[in-house]
Amino acid sequence: GSIDLPILGQGDVPSSGVGGVLLNVTAIDPAAGGTFTVLPTGVAPNGTTTVAFVAGQTVANRVFVPLPASGDVTLYDSGAAAGVRVDLLGWFTDGSDMTAQAALYSPVSPTRLVDASSVGAGASLSVQVWDHGGVPGAAAPAPATSAVLEISAQSSGGAGSIAVDGASVV
Repeated sequence: GSIDLPILGQGDVPSSGVGGVLLNVTAIDPAAGGTFTVLPTGVAPNGTTTVAFVAGQTVANRVFVPLPASGDVTLYDSGAAAGVRVDLLGWFTDGSDMTAQAALYSPVSPTRLVDASSVGAGASLSVQVWDHGGVPGAAAPAPATSAVLEISAQSSGGAGSIAVDGASVV
């Protein structure tokens, strides 16, 4: 199922001039495994996941969501019986008001850059972000200088960590 969540004019978010929001989405005590996905209202689910969970696991994840003209986002539920909490953490201007009290942010549609389910322990993986999923590359008039990525580990064989580094451009 799905539910539309109004954003514009809620809390400290202005009623116009907002290009995107930062949300924290929490799955609470699910009865079975599943996923929640948050996308701009009107955008069909595209294989990206905001929060994946297993039975009995309360887990949260942050997500940046571009806002459509309606000012709403849609929470999609894979059908698992889980409580959900969506906290609004901040917003980004759409650039129409340069005096706005938020940083300029250029949202793009969520795009899976890599799905590497078999990267071994101690291995590294290089991922090209420029020129993928609407991210402008080095040759663009205004190339991207940073990116917001969601990194997750699935089915790990034990405890571990993931480190993400930005590459220098030469």
